[in-house]
Amino acid sequence: MADLKDDILNSEYKDRVLGIMEFKEKNENIMNLLKELIYYSSIMVRDDLFEKYKREIEVYKHWIIILSDFDLSSEEKIKLKASFLEKYLQKIKNEKLDIWLHVLLIEDIRNIAMDSRFELLDLLAIGNVIYDKGIFEIFRLTSVHKKLIIDILQKYVVAYVLAGSQVKGRSVESSDVDIYVVIDDTDVKQHTFEELKIKLMDLILNKAMEAKILVNSKKDLHPQVYTLTEFWLAMSESNPVIITFLRDGIPLYDRGMFIAWKQLLLKGIIKPSQEAANKYMTAAENALKEARNKLKNIINNLIIEDLAVAMVTSAQAVIMDSGLLPGDPKETPEMLKQLFVDKGILSMEYVNMLSEVWKMRKDFEHGKVNEYKYEDLMNVFEKAEKFISEMKNLKQIIDKENEKKIIDNYILIYEELKTKFQDLFNVEYKNYVKEKMPIEYNGLENLENDIKNYKEKKYDIIEMEKLKESLLYHIRNIRNLIEDKREEILLRFKYSIIDKEKNKNYDLYLSKSKLYIVTENGIDIYDYNGNKIGTFNDPKYREEMIKDISKDGLNYLDNNVISALNKIFKDYYISK
Repeated sequence: MADLKDDILNSEYKDRVLGIMEFKEKNENIMNLLKELIYYSSIMVRDDLFEKYKREIEVYKHWIIILSDFDLSSEEKIKLKASFLEKYLQKIKNEKLDIWLHVLLIEDIRNIAMDSRFELLDLLAIGNVIYDKGIFEIFRLTSVHKKLIIDILQKYVVAYVLAGSQVKGRSVESSDVDIYVVIDDTDVKQHTFEELKIKLMDLILNKAMEAKILVNSKKDLHPQVYTLTEFWLAMSESNPVIITFLRDGIPLYDRGMFIAWKQLLLKGIIKPSQEAANKYMTAAENALKEARNKLKNIINNLIIEDLAVAMVTSAQAVIMDSGLLPGDPKETPEMLKQLFVDKGILSMEYVNMLSEVWKMRKDFEHGKVNEYKYEDLMNVFEKAEKFISEMKNLKQIIDKENEKKIIDNYILIYEELKTKFQDLFNVEYKNYVKEKMPIEYNGLENLENDIKNYKEKKYDIIEMEKLKESLLYHIRNIRNLIEDKREEILLRFKYSIIDKEKNKNYDLYLSKSKLYIVTENGIDIYDYNGNKIGTFNDPKYREEMIKDISKDGLNYLDNNVISALNKIFKDYYISK
């Protein structure tokens, strides 16, 4: 067994191996968990695998090997896992070793967490550790801490999440363990928010120290505690700390909320707003003012914190205004470079400024520098003012571009709706308004003229806000008219059919060439020979049906209709 371990740790994979764990003795519960783990630790699991290798799975020792994959693309991760398994499964077979091999990438651990299989993550805390760069110690420490907290707070624990350098591939063996705990405070009435936060922090910190003693760990747990109310408000404001935690964090326990929010974030549904970006730029300016006050009072070594935070916050405001989620402060300079420097919008000078000041802040925090001279701080202060001023200018440019994108989108929607309107009403929207809504006609003419000037880039003669409001008004108006017309058409041409054989009800619509039967699964389309010529379940085909019957709809039953229905249904009843 030592030979296999040595082979792995001296192979081309040695820098990627984070830990090796062994299970020799396996009770029924552990055996079941190891079987479940196979779905994540293998490349592909065939239906017959558990039957074919029943003896090996139950009798052999199980080795769990965790590999680092932080720097790899999705395709490279699959190749890494496949090549590792291929090499060492062959070695195990050739040397007739009684080992069942599980290979987990960090991506697999994330997938286990996102599937809410937290009991499989707890498995990584109880095996015999053969080799560890710190990953199994993290799982032991967090597993015990999590249990201590849940035993006391029970249903009030919303989520317990691993965060920090451990989930970003930047941890070293000496790194401490960052975790976030979200506690439900929505029915707490006996304490103020401040009192509750202090009590929770004391409890969770005490349990962190207890967990460290229980597992004899050299690592320190650094818990961040959020109430559900506090977390929700921070998330609604696109707080970069919360967004980073949500994006990168690995839930080790969740009642369903954290994973749901994470999925919404990954799908782009939770994203920064212009309001959030504005709030961050204001916060940056306020931090700069605070630094100026401290400079006057010669509290000089605290100034570097305010200046660094002010610069990072202003940069994050610009990133958010671009529609992206800001990373943590360490990632912010690179994001600025990719978003703006590489596109020629921003000078690299400003990225270097931010990196330099943030490094000064971290050097002071970690004790590498005990004190900055007054002249150094004045130099940083000038850089911070210059940097934030440039971020404000950049934000104004982005705001103008965003405004144009919004208006471009509104114009596109408006023109698409006008086309749909004409298809349904057989008259142009402009002529309809002139005849039916004369009081709105002058405003519509002004809108059409503004759209023409906008497309010709004559922005200086257009009131952008007025153009936007007018577009929104007519978009809503056309949508309402279209929806009312559709309902009118559907009601006018609708027949009801009862299929007596299947005991089901359907809606029937007739055009000159087609019969549309609306079922629970979509719309079935038939010709008048009774042949089914299509089935649609996409909402856009409902529009096609309405368009067809608005032009060629039949409001009566004739022999052709009855003949077709007799071929489609064996026994039916039809009514208007």
